[in-house]
Amino acid sequence: MRLSPSIDLKEAIIDPVWALRIPASLAHNKQVLPFTEVDGRVLVACLNDRNALLARNLERTLKYPVKLERAEPSALKNAIEQTYGQNKRQSNALELPAKTDNISEEVIQLGKRILNAALIKRASDIHIDPSKSGTNIKFRVAGELELFELLTTDKHNALISHLKIISNMNISERREPQDGNIHYFFDGRGKHCDMRVATIATNHGEKMTIRLLGLGSENLNIQSLGMCANHYKTFRSAMRQPHGLVLITGPTGSGKSTSFYAALQEIAETNQKSIVTIEDPVEYDLSGINQVQVDAEKVTFAKALRSTLRHDPDVIMIGEIRDRETAEIAVKASMTGHLVLSTLHTNSASSAIARLLNMGIEPYLIAATLRLSISQRLVRRLCNQCAQVTPITRRQAQMLKDPSLQGQDAYKSDGCKYCSNRGYKGRIALFEMLPIDSEIAALIRPWVDEDAMAQVMQDKNYQQLRDDGIEKAKNGLVDIEDVIRVCI
Repeated sequence: MRLSPSIDLKEAIIDPVWALRIPASLAHNKQVLPFTEVDGRVLVACLNDRNALLARNLERTLKYPVKLERAEPSALKNAIEQTYGQNKRQSNALELPAKTDNISEEVIQLGKRILNAALIKRASDIHIDPSKSGTNIKFRVAGELELFELLTTDKHNALISHLKIISNMNISERREPQDGNIHYFFDGRGKHCDMRVATIATNHGEKMTIRLLGLGSENLNIQSLGMCANHYKTFRSAMRQPHGLVLITGPTGSGKSTSFYAALQEIAETNQKSIVTIEDPVEYDLSGINQVQVDAEKVTFAKALRSTLRHDPDVIMIGEIRDRETAEIAVKASMTGHLVLSTLHTNSASSAIARLLNMGIEPYLIAATLRLSISQRLVRRLCNQCAQVTPITRRQAQMLKDPSLQGQDAYKSDGCKYCSNRGYKGRIALFEMLPIDSEIAALIRPWVDEDAMAQVMQDKNYQQLRDDGIEKAKNGLVDIEDVIRVCI
């Protein structure tokens, strides 16, 4: 009997909405994994897609029509362990502190299910939002908020209290904003992870936001950032400089810190250098790197940076340059034999120079120390299983200010079983890089003519954000509409 093609579970996104509807013991014992819903049926990875009895039993458990998908045994076993944890536990893979304080078992399991689902979806944040009609549980996945579940109003306070207890917060205080942390061991990933928790009172109850820190740090490297060959060469060259200042600009959530983490990881692995980071918060725990947590009340960026300079560092990463004092210390450090990396909230690579000038840094100091300014944005990566050629429309070409693009091939995805019908899998960055050579340095005066710099970048064939986005759209990596959204 000829076997049907097997699904590649390494390429598939596991949807916890369906995966967590069956017990871990059932998944392990029967080697089954519900992973998405397509066309009104739940797709279940299994060893034998012709097992009608198994399909009927799963339909009774899931209360939904089922379609079995054959998977390779080793890949299926690995996916099940990644989702539910090791078989020896036969329970949720999330180990939380044993602080319950009369919280019901139902609420404890609800908390575990929410946190477990966020981990499976690789969410960056969990939003627990109370409203008049109920409590919305939302995940931020690949930069977009997704509704995971709607809870009835009566469960809200108990869930918040449980999460407060394990975050070491005061459960009796419901009006003042609070901050806390959860440290746990996720058996499916085989690692310890941290979450930063914050609450604030709203007119319908306490809102809680949970930031998941450090997910994906095991795969951090410069190659994974999605740079084109020229950008990769420019970035690596700047990271190998013995001293100077490298800046990455962009809005919150554009992946600036992740790019620097990837560079630091490579430096730590290939060089015997002393590396110190000053962050708020420390998002990734990196081996071989000294990471300092900033405390707004006791340890500011400027104070931590001054102290760090006494510890003989070769490379310093500052989470963000927020004020003149930090900017001045960073510039001076880059002049005295240190490679200094930091981020700024500006819109383009050239506007980073204007921002430093506005902070009071002398033009000659910027020209002497700044080695590279980068602008970065994150966009959704198209699913490579269902991306299809779609010509660029006249409107899109006009929005991108290049009429010649009309009719050229780009790509679009409608969704499939590999991407949970979303059409996208993860995110990729768009880059704009401005190396500071003598010609650019000559333009750094008490004011910055950004149009002149843009012309120099064009003359030197430096790709701007829009150019990088168009190139990635033509190569089937991103949707041209996403390029328009973040670049125009």
